[in-house]
Amino acid sequence: MIVWGGTLIFSSIASNAAGDSLLHLVNLPFREAGHVFFRPFGQFMTSLGGSMGQLLMPLICLLTLLLKTRDPFGAAVCGWWFGENLLDMAPYIGDARAGQLPLIGGNFGHSSPYGFHDWEYLLDRKLLKQRMLSFSIRPRMATRPLRCTCSRRPSG
Repeated sequence: MIVWGGTLIFSSIASNAAGDSLLHLVNLPFREAGHVFFRPFGQFMTSLGGSMGQLLMPLICLLTLLLKTRDPFGAAVCGWWFGENLLDMAPYIGDARAGQLPLIGGNFGHSSPYGFHDWEYLLDRKLLKQRMLSFSIRPRMATRPLRCTCSRRPSG
């Protein structure tokens, strides 16, 4: 975890190291399921639901392991997984305007059949499109302390 975490933390957003890792394929079903689960709450929540699903699963696992089974190591691994998900989402958020990253189904954000990329819609909807770069950098910066904390061996 320490080596893998370090590799992901210190790689650039443009390299999309988290998106190219094996764990991306583990995260993807939770992302897509989030769109389905949040569909009854409207278009905005359907679009946001993908990212929420991707982040909620590690948090649910973290809380279950910490509170129900009292497994701090397992909870720390889930905290690491949560941070990895933030890294996994950062290039996707940053790509909202350009729409160059491939989406599920072989499309790209600028040519998707439904006419938009999730984060393009979310940021445009909230009039935040001009600040996309800072949105793609913030999740990445937020993971550094989280990953460092979760990667440390528990004392005692």
